[in-house]
Amino acid sequence: MSDNVSKFIIFAHHKAMMDAIQDRITQECTDSKTKVEFMRIDGSVTSEERINLVNRFQNNNAVRIALLSITAASTGLTLTKAQTVIFAE
Repeated sequence: MSDNVSKFIIFAHHKAMMDAIQDRITQECTDSKTKVEFMRIDGSVTSEERINLVNRFQNNNAVRIALLSITAASTGLTLTKAQTVIFAE
């Protein structure tokens, strides 16, 4: 994959919304012929794991989607690789 891969962030507040979005992403990525990965940060993710997930999003072109809890990922994360941000609720 080239460095010009389109990446995006989806922010959501409610766990039910995040779960529904994750289910859809998983379905679409499984059905897709193109290898697309995603990462999720919510309140259950440790600080160390957050750093690892952010680094994967920033540095791995296969990780094109970041599904983030507004409360768990609202500050302190560098996600400059994203071209689009979506607020879902």
